[in-house]
Amino acid sequence: GSPYPYVLSDQEWRSKLSSEEYYVLRQGGTERFGKGEFCRFFPKSGYFSCRACDHPLYSSASKFNDAGWDAYSTCFHSDG
Repeated sequence: GSPYPYVLSDQEWRSKLSSEEYYVLRQGGTERFGKGEFCRFFPKSGYFSCRACDHPLYSSASKFNDAGWDAYSTCFHSDG
């Protein structure tokens, strides 16, 4: 089995993701400074998840602004 359970062909990834998401998530790119969808979004509850596999990554409470880049003080953790 694959060490990463969410396996898609390159064509499936291209169909699932926007061109910018594909560039960032599959080709190691970086979104432009200050232009991210969630750059100025600071919800009080919930979590941010991976755009590719929907796995929770960071709790909303851990997000802070670090000179214009999104930053998170801790990874998402669930006891459930």
